[in-house]
Amino acid sequence: MPTESTPHTHTQKPRPLVSVVIPVLNGEDTIARGIESVFAQDYPSIECIVVDDASQDSTADILRSFGDRITAIFNEANRGTAGAYNIGTARAGGEFVLLMASDCHMTDPSYVSAAVKVLEDDNIAGLCGQGVFGDLHTLNRVQRVFTVVNLLDVDDKPGEEIFEVSFIETRCDLVRRRALEEIGFWFEGLYNSTEDQDISARMRQLGYRLVQDKRLKFALDFGQTEDNLRKVIKKQYKYANGQAYIFLKYGLGHHLMTGDQDNRRSRILHRIVQVAIAPVAVAGIVACTTGAGTIAVAAAAVVAARALYYWRSSARWLKGADRLFCAGMGLVCDLTYGLSFLSALVTWAISDPRILRFGRPMPGMGKAGS
Repeated sequence: MPTESTPHTHTQKPRPLVSVVIPVLNGEDTIARGIESVFAQDYPSIECIVVDDASQDSTADILRSFGDRITAIFNEANRGTAGAYNIGTARAGGEFVLLMASDCHMTDPSYVSAAVKVLEDDNIAGLCGQGVFGDLHTLNRVQRVFTVVNLLDVDDKPGEEIFEVSFIETRCDLVRRRALEEIGFWFEGLYNSTEDQDISARMRQLGYRLVQDKRLKFALDFGQTEDNLRKVIKKQYKYANGQAYIFLKYGLGHHLMTGDQDNRRSRILHRIVQVAIAPVAVAGIVACTTGAGTIAVAAAAVVAARALYYWRSSARWLKGADRLFCAGMGLVCDLTYGLSFLSALVTWAISDPRILRFGRPMPGMGKAGS
């Protein structure tokens, strides 16, 4: 037994391992910064796993330069984001997995420590922070258009609290590995689109909660997936294809809203308008060719109002003629998104009729908030 002269020894409980999993495709401009931000964390038990999804640039050489400081996995063929996460998570040994996009990096060394503390609540399966741009002046015109068209939530608002969300966004999000195991990990049929919403809905169906803490900040960069107009339009196509799957399988009841989520509400409305604009524009074109003047004028008025919306909302991001350019690109993205969404409703319904819910909430949704 210890005496007065015998010092008491306290064994500190080891912190659970956090596995940072980063899928990367042609990320030579951003991946090193992201990996270094992992090493800069003050959390004592962390590993970094990077999955190179068949990059064609110097990404592989950059990963090899880190040696055994990271676990680098090189896919021979591209598997997409969901596939890369499945591969990386299979190699992860952590109780928690930090899902980190290759064009993001953590600026706060206590980011992981703070996130792990939130997940001490066993009912919480996932936590997302707040992504912000470090310097708006570094964005080129195409990147600014992408920001406007997708209503990216990048405003650094101080003092915001933690609140429940319907889905995490896998940009710099901490997830409980047990929850991923229970849902069977990622569905690879969602290729580079909405795989985050899918895993979120399935975790919430099991009764888990998902939260966002906007006090936890990380930096957003732009990689090579948004660096030209073709890729911006291609992303709209992929977003819509995946969102059609989410709508058919989980319904609008999937979108739980609590707390200050103005941006998420605005994005839902924005996507609805994009879907509506597409048939209006097509009807206007058909009306012009068939001589239906009244319909053509009405459609033109709707399209003009939408262009004006983009012109006005781009004032923060663009100047002068670039705002007109954004208005035009916004309409192109609307048409792409809307037509892709509507066609994907049909193709998803035919390929897998089991997912059809016709807008009804998914069974079990709402348990997370109870």
